[in-house]
Amino acid sequence: NLDFIIGNVELAPGSTKESTALVMAQVEEILRTEPNIQNVVLNTGTSTSLDIGGGSSQESLGSFSINLHKDREKTSQDITDALRAKLAHITDGKVTLTEISSGPPSASPVELRVQGQNLSDLDRISLEIIKTLEGIEGAIDVDRNLKYSAGQFNFTLNRTALADYGLSANDVAQTLRILVFGIEATNFLNEEGEEVSVQLEGQKDAIDSINSLLGISLQTPTGETVLLQKLITPSLETSIDTIRHRDTKRSVSITANVRQGANANEITTKLQEKLVSLELPQGYDIVYGGETQETAETFVQLYQSMIIAVALILMIMVVEF
Repeated sequence: NLDFIIGNVELAPGSTKESTALVMAQVEEILRTEPNIQNVVLNTGTSTSLDIGGGSSQESLGSFSINLHKDREKTSQDITDALRAKLAHITDGKVTLTEISSGPPSASPVELRVQGQNLSDLDRISLEIIKTLEGIEGAIDVDRNLKYSAGQFNFTLNRTALADYGLSANDVAQTLRILVFGIEATNFLNEEGEEVSVQLEGQKDAIDSINSLLGISLQTPTGETVLLQKLITPSLETSIDTIRHRDTKRSVSITANVRQGANANEITTKLQEKLVSLELPQGYDIVYGGETQETAETFVQLYQSMIIAVALILMIMVVEF
């Protein structure tokens, strides 16, 4: 029962900061209806995390921190549950609340990891697990650490066209690199003996969209010119913000909080029973953590301590008698 609650808002990847601000305004309006709140700080464009890595910055993200009145009658858990129900009506973004617990940082009550190599498979499997976990009574704030960024343009080469014009993939890549980033053509020493770099790059104002980039001409070995759009096909696709690894394998963590009165171990047990029928590709596995892992580790340490204690008692008895 602390006096502090944090929350995060997440819109679809690629959402503008203005769209995020509109959702944050809805959040603020709902928070104003709670009399036990003393003050609220809202941020647009950043998220808050209790992990060591901290939060992240992205236009589709938002965060807020809540300070509660110290002389309130309700517990912070009751207030969090009430706010969670009210904020669930916001459909333009995902809103999550976290009640900070006292003591050192600990794992989420329910936590498991899917490990494998192919990101597409990890994405699919983790979504199936999330859907299953959300269907278990008592599990709330179900989430995963696989996040997508706004997206990126991927270019697919037309191998036939490249061969017809006598060009290679490296020719196209070099042209794109010069136009977008620029390269160092040469360098020289000026009169003061300082090194001066000569940069070769496209005009900043000339390339302001993907269409203007595709309209650039390349010179072929025969002296002809060909438009870039005849050699490549662009596609806008989402990209993964961070690729995490665990024991040399790519890993996606799924976490959940527990509703007041529910038991994390029971939820984890039900989840394990439901996931028995989940078919995993070869080389993939599910590792459970959270409170279940902490409980198991505690019992192992307890058994080890008991064995050592019994051994010491026997040694003392032998020495004495």
